[in-house]
Amino acid sequence: MTGLTLFDIEDSLHELMTVWQDAQTPEQIEAAETAIREYAESEIRKVDNIRRYLNVCATMAEAAKHEAQVQVNRQKAWESRRDQLKAFVFDVMQRFGLKKLEGQTGSFRVQANGGKLPLVISDESMIPDHLMEMYVTMTFEQYLGLRNTVWEKYEDGIEVDGPHPSNERIRKTLEAGEPVPGARLGDKGEHLRIV
Repeated sequence: MTGLTLFDIEDSLHELMTVWQDAQTPEQIEAAETAIREYAESEIRKVDNIRRYLNVCATMAEAAKHEAQVQVNRQKAWESRRDQLKAFVFDVMQRFGLKKLEGQTGSFRVQANGGKLPLVISDESMIPDHLMEMYVTMTFEQYLGLRNTVWEKYEDGIEVDGPHPSNERIRKTLEAGEPVPGARLGDKGEHLRIV
């Protein structure tokens, strides 16, 4: 029955059942019942074969997932070794005031970190209100109502989180040379570069 459509399969079963119902002699009835039984067994075998294959797929997927996790763990272990050794070399070079170490195939160099100066918030409570921001969660319906009426009517269900320091505004203020109580720009620091 390979290559049959679902319609063909249903049609075949319908024909077998019709032959069985129309059977007149015991031989015809037995032949029809045998044909129906063989048909059912072949369909059951198809279902069982498909189920077995689906189970194989699930087993192989689980094995691949496990192997992927093993490889992720190996990757993390090697990265950890690398990072620990780099930190050790960096520490030794800083302790002895070395900016560069030359080898035969490459070198190590202590290099300043790029990018922005890190923002250090030492005391959030000291940050002025104009440098703080709020995060509000509400439905769009609440927003529309709030936009047109007073807050109290719609505050039920509105989640408010804050105030929080506005890192970008604080950074711009500090970069402009203005002091911000409770905040400062830190040092970029250095890192080990393998050349």
